[in-house]
Amino acid sequence: MNTDKLRLKYKTAVIGAGPAGLAAAGRLIHGGMTDFIIIEREHELGGILNQCIHNGFGLEFYHEDLTGPQFARRMEKELLEELSVLPETTEKPAILCSSMVTATLENGRGYEVQISSRTKGILTIEAETVITTTGCRERTRGNLEIPGTRPAGIFTAGQAQNLINRHHYAIGRKIIIQGSGDIGLIMARRLTLEGFDVIAVLERLPYLSGLIRNKVQCLDHFGIPLHLGRQITDIKGRGRLSSVLTKALDKDFNPLEGSELRFDCDTILIAAGLIPELESVKTAGVELFDRLRPEVNTGYETVRPGLFAAGNCLHINDLADSAAVEGANAADSVLKYLEAPDEFRAAIAESGSLRPYKDPLPETELNEDYFNQLKDENYLVCIVCPKGCLLREGEYGCRRGEDYYKRTVSPAGAYSQRIHTTVEICGEIVPAVSVNEVAVSSARDLIIRLKSAAASLSCYQEELAVKINKCVYVFKLCPPSIR
Repeated sequence: MNTDKLRLKYKTAVIGAGPAGLAAAGRLIHGGMTDFIIIEREHELGGILNQCIHNGFGLEFYHEDLTGPQFARRMEKELLEELSVLPETTEKPAILCSSMVTATLENGRGYEVQISSRTKGILTIEAETVITTTGCRERTRGNLEIPGTRPAGIFTAGQAQNLINRHHYAIGRKIIIQGSGDIGLIMARRLTLEGFDVIAVLERLPYLSGLIRNKVQCLDHFGIPLHLGRQITDIKGRGRLSSVLTKALDKDFNPLEGSELRFDCDTILIAAGLIPELESVKTAGVELFDRLRPEVNTGYETVRPGLFAAGNCLHINDLADSAAVEGANAADSVLKYLEAPDEFRAAIAESGSLRPYKDPLPETELNEDYFNQLKDENYLVCIVCPKGCLLREGEYGCRRGEDYYKRTVSPAGAYSQRIHTTVEICGEIVPAVSVNEVAVSSARDLIIRLKSAAASLSCYQEELAVKINKCVYVFKLCPPSIR
């Protein structure tokens, strides 16, 4: 891709290079269109994938179990491979990283995209069409209206994930997590593996917000308690957080008197949901149908002709794979819009007012009674894939589920899963994930040995083997951006 020469006019501008944006770019190239620019605010492609070092990505899009960085590098590699077979005379797509879109405006010929770039300064480009794939942002303490003092030690879960996974910062020692969304559950495990003390996860709803698979592999396997129907009601501390007060909530989310619990802690992670990020295209007149999400037709086109939205800026997806599929589908619509606009409009008119996606419904049955029932009836929750199937003797769902069940309940069985961490090699922070499952009881010691082995390396390598308890475990190390 062309990172040096920028033109001021393109057929398409892709705003955001996360899973949806990369999938959109790949589909455009595959469809024979290279006259586009990708604009990404971070210094490398991949978006949020680069800080999500856990596995569980790519199961639907690639039918492989990848970490977030592996997923990003795989998509990036495919882009480069698509470009490598094009004639040398073909104009290559442009890519502009470390650049923020500040406004998108209609101009009668398409759109003006105003950009503030760390490397190119302030500039404006024109594009006949725009695909916005800017992802989402997190709800904060302010959104939850949690009262109390304003000490250091309060983070959103994604912010903490970035500081730990990308910068190796220690954010605290004793941690409370408010919210049982998937990122909160995953960070509970991540912090525990790195030696932090995760005291509890609190959820204001009476049911689990994230996937049951993540509750099992991130909380249950590590003995981290989950308190449903409970919220932080006061924050204590001067300078640094010292404790939180919490109360149980009734069905109308009012605090119940006499239910107060105090937790001594120095860090809070807020994992209370996500909000579509649309600031860069609101200036074009995009309409929101519920104050949060853009209205789109079946071709992912917003009410502004030629402006398309996909991924988490359109609606919150459970999986990054789903966001990637939406990005590819939006790119297909852009190709049709540019090549055969009359046919595109006819297809949209024929499909009516249907939306091209379905929002996942909250699984309200995943409450305390349900979890107790699973224990009483001797069910295991499978963690092999996001489905989280229920397993017990003779009821396995699939062959992988049967293997997982029999390993776990065997006399020598123990909770096990693939584990992930980061290591430092020659001053660079590199994500690492085990090839095979590791007993949870051995995971912390194994990570310590892995970090020590990585510190002795003189250069990057793709794999690193570590021995513990007479067993050798191989870790895949994810390379930096290959662009």
